[in-house]
Amino acid sequence: MKSLITISVIWLLASVPLYAQQVWPGDVTNNGIVNQVDVMYWAYAHDAVGSPRNNPDHSWTGHVLPDNLWAEEFPNGLNFAYADCNGNGIIDSVDLDIIKEHYWFERDSVNIEDIPVGIPGVDPPLTLLVNSPYTSPNEEEEIFISLGDEDITIDSLFGISFTLHFNPADIKDLGGDGGFSLEILENTWFTGDDGNQSGGFSYVNRSSGVISVILYREVFNSIGWGNLAKLEYIIEDFVVFSHIDFELDSAVYYNFNLKRFPLVPKGITLEVVDAIDPSHPEGDNEEDTPGTIKDAGVTIYPNPASGRTLIESKNKGSNKLKLIQVLSLGGNPIEEIEFIEPVSKYLLDANNYAPGFYVVRVETEQGISSKPLVVVNIDSGIGQ
Repeated sequence: MKSLITISVIWLLASVPLYAQQVWPGDVTNNGIVNQVDVMYWAYAHDAVGSPRNNPDHSWTGHVLPDNLWAEEFPNGLNFAYADCNGNGIIDSVDLDIIKEHYWFERDSVNIEDIPVGIPGVDPPLTLLVNSPYTSPNEEEEIFISLGDEDITIDSLFGISFTLHFNPADIKDLGGDGGFSLEILENTWFTGDDGNQSGGFSYVNRSSGVISVILYREVFNSIGWGNLAKLEYIIEDFVVFSHIDFELDSAVYYNFNLKRFPLVPKGITLEVVDAIDPSHPEGDNEEDTPGTIKDAGVTIYPNPASGRTLIESKNKGSNKLKLIQVLSLGGNPIEEIEFIEPVSKYLLDANNYAPGFYVVRVETEQGISSKPLVVVNIDSGIGQ
């Protein structure tokens, strides 16, 4: 029996990749990359106290472990000192901020475990839910995150992690949160009546259109299913197509030994009321010219455009154009035309843009108008 225990310990330690006994702040699992697993390990070690490093620092480089390792270890044998991202001897919210600062940072050598894939009807579902399948431009919306169902409940649950995919052109960028805010729901089977230090973490990469979401808790006796948290966001002022997709993958749950199990991810599609369909542009009345997209102040014709397109004020006398900006769907500036004196119309040369979808933002004497421009042909120009 003693030999068996010795062999097991050797195998366990061998399975933990150590890089010259160094801490890379944020890489709590010491596997060469900072990702959602590091957040889960941080949550496991939260509030622990141990020896500080000789030179506390959180720069992305290797730091020597403290002379005395901490008394506590993770279930895989890794010392808690790896979760002390700033090296001050306390694992707290500052360390979580450092994980976020270094999220997706990598070293030369990376060791990532395969994420298991859930089997419908066998593994618990992870489902996105909304109050209504319909939305409109500029609307505030909520997506509820639900785990399990009445047939598949989960016990010994420590937390979950998953990746959500979205189109950045559909969601307003509100600054530091990337357009989304994560909120843990109160008084649920996941949090318990008093919250029990349940928490959440999200990291948004708008350029890739992905969100990493991690939810964790310290409730040992809860068994159940249902809503855990919600994501809040605002639909862009216009949406070119008539639906918005949110897809999930890399969905797993963790037990209190930090062992991972697969979930079955179920995304959602929202139908957008009053979305603009570039293949069927419409005017304001029966007399409008086909191939024109209008709003309350400005007309763009023709649209889709393969050459020059006319941007014109609908009320030429009192609502002239002061500024025209052409933006990519992601909001990046492509061109800006500012008029010394306001004008009633302007010919925009669409040959200057690569084929695709753009946003034309027009500042007039009475306000601001934003609408899509569809370019279907190009001779040369910027934006390629």
